[in-house]
Amino acid sequence: MNKVEFKEWLFNNSDMKGRAVSDAASRCMRIEKSFQVDIEKEYKKDKCESLFAMISYGKKDKDKGLLPPKELKLDTSKNSVASISQLRYSLKKYKEFIENR
Repeated sequence: MNKVEFKEWLFNNSDMKGRAVSDAASRCMRIEKSFQVDIEKEYKKDKCESLFAMISYGKKDKDKGLLPPKELKLDTSKNSVASISQLRYSLKKYKEFIENR
């Protein structure tokens, strides 16, 4: 992942500013660390579809009693659905970054 370029791109090409830009970059780094992947390589492999599948946990999953991906080490007493949604959004933005640089 190219954190510096991604942050610059977000700042210049989205409505994100300040803390939101840093948070998005940190979330992408968390995905890489949690699943031991490189987003750039995952994009080349399948445009990040396998990563999106790994973080597809939502409200329906939670309502069924399913747990979020253990690799993310989320505190299940907090809103894990919202946390994973934020991860997906950040990954989506990184994918856009790759496609538009």
